[in-house]
Amino acid sequence: MKKFVKSSTFRFIIMAGLLLLASCMIYGMTYFSTIPHVKTFLRQKPFWLLINVVLVLSGLILLQAILGKCWMTVLVVSMASFVWSVANYFTVTYHGSPLFLSEYANLMTALDVAGNYSFGINGDVVKLICIIIALLGVTFLVKMLERKAPVAVAGSLKRRACGLGIGMAGLGMATFFVLGPLKLKPETTMGWSWKAGVEKYGFLVCCLEDAHNGMANPYKMPEGYSWEALSDVGDGKEATATEYPNLIVILNETFYDLEEFYEINPDVSPLEKYYAIDNAAFGFAHSGGGTNDSEYELLLSNSLYLLNKTSPFNFANLKDHFSIVEYVEKLGYSTIGMHCGQKENYHRNTAYRDLGFDRIFLGQDDFKYQKANFNRKWLDSENYRDMMDHLEENASDPQFVFLLTYQNHGGYEKNDNSLDTVHSGVDYGETTSRLNEFMSSLKLSSDAFFELTESLKGERPTVVLMVGDHGPALGGTLTRKSTENGYNGELIKSLVPYVIWTNYKEVPEQYGKIASMEDLIPMMLDVAGLPLSTYYNLILELRKQVPLRNGNGAYVDANGKEGQYSAESEYYDLMNKYFYLEYNSFDLEKMRKELFLP
Repeated sequence: MKKFVKSSTFRFIIMAGLLLLASCMIYGMTYFSTIPHVKTFLRQKPFWLLINVVLVLSGLILLQAILGKCWMTVLVVSMASFVWSVANYFTVTYHGSPLFLSEYANLMTALDVAGNYSFGINGDVVKLICIIIALLGVTFLVKMLERKAPVAVAGSLKRRACGLGIGMAGLGMATFFVLGPLKLKPETTMGWSWKAGVEKYGFLVCCLEDAHNGMANPYKMPEGYSWEALSDVGDGKEATATEYPNLIVILNETFYDLEEFYEINPDVSPLEKYYAIDNAAFGFAHSGGGTNDSEYELLLSNSLYLLNKTSPFNFANLKDHFSIVEYVEKLGYSTIGMHCGQKENYHRNTAYRDLGFDRIFLGQDDFKYQKANFNRKWLDSENYRDMMDHLEENASDPQFVFLLTYQNHGGYEKNDNSLDTVHSGVDYGETTSRLNEFMSSLKLSSDAFFELTESLKGERPTVVLMVGDHGPALGGTLTRKSTENGYNGELIKSLVPYVIWTNYKEVPEQYGKIASMEDLIPMMLDVAGLPLSTYYNLILELRKQVPLRNGNGAYVDANGKEGQYSAESEYYDLMNKYFYLEYNSFDLEKMRKELFLP
């Protein structure tokens, strides 16, 4: 027995056990950074737990074959995973979605967003710290063992080649089960909710699928799509306006009606001025889920359902891509795109140019007015001043303006509590302070928009559309109001307020109530009396029957009935017409532009 214990075979077995232990700990660290609950982690099916561990172990074996030292491999992978996990934890906490591999294209955005938050060490972060300390202990044991048996582990070139083969085989096997033809996983592990996917299949499996989707064709072809199917998508609509009004579209950062969906009972209603605007239709639209997702759905009237990835400005070919910018320019409009945040965020510096805006104002240097509300910079009111100046610079042509605001961006611990002007009537513990700051900022947005509409009265005929891009990251501590409108919790959480207002006529009620983000531009054009293309007109027809649709195929029809886009749905044919047109717009060589342009 003593001879066996001293043998290289025994040491190799111990080393293999330590590498397996390290793989389990590294995977656990990445999982807890996304969903920091031990019970949820333990509820994973053993098969998917094994696949995630195999992904880590295979990576360790591959790197060890390259570096030649196990302890160095464990140290490098452990520290890299720790940094990734900490960054991922705060990304989930404040941004609402994980730091998947595809999101590293948004590194500059992530760093810019990080500057708006306060980071601290809480119980969840302590878990990650404890795991990395334990991993450093495993690294020490590996180094001690490797010092006594270097040949058995690091070995010759032959052993390294064997390690490369084993590592590649492990990665190949795991990838085959995740992305291969076997029916061991659904077509999309993440489905409509990344959280449900991570809970069931594990963080690394979802990362692998996300990376695959990013490298593959970003667009999904709808079932039954063909050139011939485009012959039965309907017609457009003629213009009714004799004079084309100015069009202003405002995507308002984190503009959200908490009172509509949560128990708040504030001492002052933050949206009081917003709802006091006359000549307006108010409603709620389903947001894309993130700023760039909503931006994409709004400007292009495309659903995220046909996209394999989020943050579409990072990978979609927007040059010569159909959008509202090209559409109104065909009608004789001059166009302006504006955002005071970092111009590199979501590649807007190239995306806005590719969309074809005549004049682009991006970044701090392009904005003249910057009055801060103490620590909260770039107020909506100041953005509106810049916008009005640009409108006056070219007052002869009808103008289209797209403005993405910044003011309500998190986090919500920027100002001292004494500066809050709105206070929740419900005590939510530590969240209350952040909630009060958010509502106080929201009131500034509401008041500023009211003043904007007042200033536009008596000016050239103008139609204004304003909508929020997503809700605030205030955690799951708010109490949801009971509702009888038939919308489930996840859909409700993604409903943001929108308003269509004009300075020269009443807006019919039909343009309010409920809509999807991609419906809003066609609705605005119809209010303005502009011609509608086949694509825009079909979207309005779709909204009449299925007003609420999200990027995962879930919908709520006009009767409040929930459903899922599939061959069994009663709206399958109607929704397919829309998806066929949207998919055709991705094909720049075969795009039937007569279906999209006036």
